[in-house]
Amino acid sequence: MAFLVVLVSVLAFTPMMSAYAEVQVQVYIAFKGYALGRCLLAEITPAFQVVWYGLGLGSLALNGYAEARVYGEFDMPWFEMYGWSYATTPEGYVGAVGFLAARWFENNKLHQLSVAIYSRPTTLADLQPETDKFIIGWDEGSALSCRGVYKIGSHSQYVSGAIALWGTGIETDYVMANLWFEDYFFHIRWYNETVSLSDTLIIPAAAIFVRDVKLL
Repeated sequence: MAFLVVLVSVLAFTPMMSAYAEVQVQVYIAFKGYALGRCLLAEITPAFQVVWYGLGLGSLALNGYAEARVYGEFDMPWFEMYGWSYATTPEGYVGAVGFLAARWFENNKLHQLSVAIYSRPTTLADLQPETDKFIIGWDEGSALSCRGVYKIGSHSQYVSGAIALWGTGIETDYVMANLWFEDYFFHIRWYNETVSLSDTLIIPAAAIFVRDVKLL
């Protein structure tokens, strides 16, 4: 339960608390992230109550670039990202495409989620080429868009919403996705090594895990 309390606290934390010594720049940064394998998956209500959490099987691919307008010091423990990094501003630009697919068993039913990912004018990013860390959207308003199908058993429905993607971590690297839909909120996380979140919840290392952030 301690893990769930921390998880909900992180998901509820939406303001971006970075303290920039704003150095104006204009550089282009490419980023990509891939993950494939077993993952942590949690279904959460809009009021941040955990409905279900456990193991899933998923894959993620993301490619894009950002026009950074600010270079400054980033210090945000929730995002496990520290030091100097490049950031977009509302006048900047993020272009990205990708996909995410996940499947898991919940209440003895197979759940399957498959979405395409693409950027929108309000998408924001924070990027560290030196560490290969990135944050693409930190809340629903600054995230990427996603659209696809959510299937529970034999019932399918079309879904559309927002998705924020993080490639970060300190002791253990991970790629994380937060997805907002009208009636659903999903938290998905792939680790690059086996992690024990509780006595009963052990997340195996993802089979493939790649992050790459670089100046163009």
